[in-house]
Amino acid sequence: MKKIFILLVFPNLLFAQSSFTLIGNANMGDSFHVFLMPVLDTNLYSIKTENDTTKTFANDFEIKGFLQYPQLFRLLFKQNKIESYSDMFFLDTGTQRIKIETTSKVSDGGMKILLEGSATNQEYLKKYMPMFDSVNKRIDKWRHRNCDTGSLDKQKVCLIQSDLEKTAIRQMRDSIFYNYTCRFPESKIIPWLLLYSLYKHGYYSINYQKSFDKIKGVTSPIFSNVIDDELVKQKKKSIGNIFPLVSFIKNNIPKSFAPNCKYTLVDFWFSNCSPCIYQFNTLKSIYVKYKDKGFDIIAISTDNQENISAYKKLLKKNNYQWSQLLDINGAKASLLDIHKFPTNFLLDKDGKVIRVDIEPEVLDFFLQKELLN
Repeated sequence: MKKIFILLVFPNLLFAQSSFTLIGNANMGDSFHVFLMPVLDTNLYSIKTENDTTKTFANDFEIKGFLQYPQLFRLLFKQNKIESYSDMFFLDTGTQRIKIETTSKVSDGGMKILLEGSATNQEYLKKYMPMFDSVNKRIDKWRHRNCDTGSLDKQKVCLIQSDLEKTAIRQMRDSIFYNYTCRFPESKIIPWLLLYSLYKHGYYSINYQKSFDKIKGVTSPIFSNVIDDELVKQKKKSIGNIFPLVSFIKNNIPKSFAPNCKYTLVDFWFSNCSPCIYQFNTLKSIYVKYKDKGFDIIAISTDNQENISAYKKLLKKNNYQWSQLLDINGAKASLLDIHKFPTNFLLDKDGKVIRVDIEPEVLDFFLQKELLN
């Protein structure tokens, strides 16, 4: 008999609760811990369980409790200091059965799941997600595009086309979401998915605001306030606006935004972020190529107090030539809701955002066009 531990701490229990049972199976082998992991702001969750620990046979587990309304979760598994997580799903009232396909991954790296018994999750899978089939095909084709072959001119053309395709995909995705909201403004999944899209993709489209306008009269005040606050934060750092941390940067790096600096890349990272370090390696040659032509990089680390020593050792080892700014515990980054790393913003000479998450290769082409020609 194996023990599977389930931990839930969500205090928002202001209204009547309905019971739920989640019967699960995960082929994880030895004993493991299972956590219901919130995907979004914990203030949006209203749930409690009957017990913290359950005894099960084989790889089966069971979670019983009460919740106020359908809510968006992942399952987090901890086993021998190794953590893994499932794809996200809508937990509903009543009895639901979930199976974790430990050998299959979804696009964000979570384990694929099969969930039965949740009417809300059925809407998400059978009604909402099929609308994105054409987008997903374009995304798959875009991800497999290879711009590393052919002449240099052909590679540059390929990069620009790839960047344009990425923008078109975002617009198509946001348009589909808005159309679904117009058709089903009272859908329980819309507020969760709108907020998730804002967290994951940022404010790339007016369709996010238009979608919120459609649902704010029928969604809960708590949700409305959180989404409204997030829209305000995201808009402040969106293209066309002065970057909110310009003053913070100038106060700590007086030489930044010098009169001869036409473009500045502000990059958020931390010392244990492998993709961040990998991207820095690519940015090295770009910085050397354009630093005397009107281009600068300011890297803002969100390392916590305990990692400062490792942060300093990494800087000494790699000898990055651009300015580094330490935002301890990500205090300033959290004001902008920076949720993924690396995240970058390309600013013009006035500190206005002109690109968000620009890829190094596209940045190189942009700077060559603007600063060398």
